[in-house]
Amino acid sequence: MITKDMISKDYLGRRVGSISQVGGLRHYRLSGGLSDGVEAVDVRTGAGLCYTVLPGRGMDIAWADFKGLPVSYISRTGVVSANHYDPRGMEWLKGFFAGLLTTCGLSNVGWPGPDTDKVIGERHYGLHDRISCIPAEQLSLFEDWTDDRHYRMKVRGLMREATVHAENLTLTREISSDLGENRIRIDDVVSNIGYDESPLMILYHVNLGFPLLAADSVLLTTAARVVPGTPEAERERDDYGRFTEPCHGYGERLYHHELDRRPGVLASAGLVNDRLGYGLAVSFSAEELPQLTEWKVMKETEYVVGIEPANTKAVGRAKARAEGTLDTLKPGESRRFTLFLDVLDGPDAIAAFRTHVASAAGRPAGAA
Repeated sequence: MITKDMISKDYLGRRVGSISQVGGLRHYRLSGGLSDGVEAVDVRTGAGLCYTVLPGRGMDIAWADFKGLPVSYISRTGVVSANHYDPRGMEWLKGFFAGLLTTCGLSNVGWPGPDTDKVIGERHYGLHDRISCIPAEQLSLFEDWTDDRHYRMKVRGLMREATVHAENLTLTREISSDLGENRIRIDDVVSNIGYDESPLMILYHVNLGFPLLAADSVLLTTAARVVPGTPEAERERDDYGRFTEPCHGYGERLYHHELDRRPGVLASAGLVNDRLGYGLAVSFSAEELPQLTEWKVMKETEYVVGIEPANTKAVGRAKARAEGTLDTLKPGESRRFTLFLDVLDGPDAIAAFRTHVASAAGRPAGAA
């Protein structure tokens, strides 16, 4: 494993013929079955974190592991090519591989249903819309020393969500990590390149699974208040941060985490497993992404907790419009979103994260 004291151009340059020996990027395509042809890029930080970016699926992230231990949840569908995308109703679920990150939006987040466009009239928007099923264009890969002590790896691409007579949006995404570190940085820019105002709904569906997720794992959050979003969650109001073994017939629970939205304040939520000594924390600006939903499913094969920062509640486009909460982009306007995904390596890192979230939320350290 590469440690920070090894990260120098001279130190590694004397010891390896190619950085690919210790980390870097690997670009390829998946082959066979429903995943056939999906473009993929593996990122290895050399410090234990490995993950797979899928330019063929909206620059989302599928597999992620730390020192050989899985971090992300992969659904029963596996990775499905964008060629099989079906926009009708709930059919999006047939290609929802989950992974470390599935992006939802850009024209709808949440329930499917009709809404009215200015020229087209009534249109049906499927569950979570289609940005995750749009392959990237203008793909670029970068890895090199940015100075004598930092070796950076970047994957960048652009997705275009456009319909004649309607939306004309682009999402430019850059995913980056540094050699010797266990952090993923996601920098997104959503732009309205059309000449009409356009709705903008975006949700980052971060999905964590076994063995990071277990009966003795704990979800920690900087939210000062957690509000149940389903009847089942209401009955288990105090259990949002606790988990069980897989249960037959378990229905999903949704919880809304109310965030501190002051400028410059980062919101955080993370899943930690003290027994295995690792965790994953998601941090973001609540000014950019004011909503945070927790998606908790303790069902057989659907054993997952989702940490979901968003600019909107996942209620569907028509309901958001009716409630007056539908965000929009003016012609030529762009919106930036930045997320950090940090592996918590060992008891000290977990303890520091516990202290951080407890302080931010005004709770005793160790409280879920």
